[in-house]
Amino acid sequence: MSKKYADYFCKTLPENYSFLGFYKYRCQQPDFTFSYQKESRKLSSDLEELTSEDSEVVRAYASRLLKDHKSSIYAEGFKRGYATRRDICV
Repeated sequence: MSKKYADYFCKTLPENYSFLGFYKYRCQQPDFTFSYQKESRKLSSDLEELTSEDSEVVRAYASRLLKDHKSSIYAEGFKRGYATRRDICV
């Protein structure tokens, strides 16, 4: 299976995965979008991919960051009035 996630996750120890670290990495990439929403979606997509990796450590840290990331997105959405009950219950 070919990897479908950013090199950030290959170059970073799983225990150091973070949104800020990912964003700083992405800022240096030629395909950086300058869009919080698009970069946030990229992070979520990459983390979803990592949750099926062979390494239990990678899966665990990717799952934790994905859960934290989704929680922060929903919290921000509620502040702005974007999130709905349906978004939370999915």
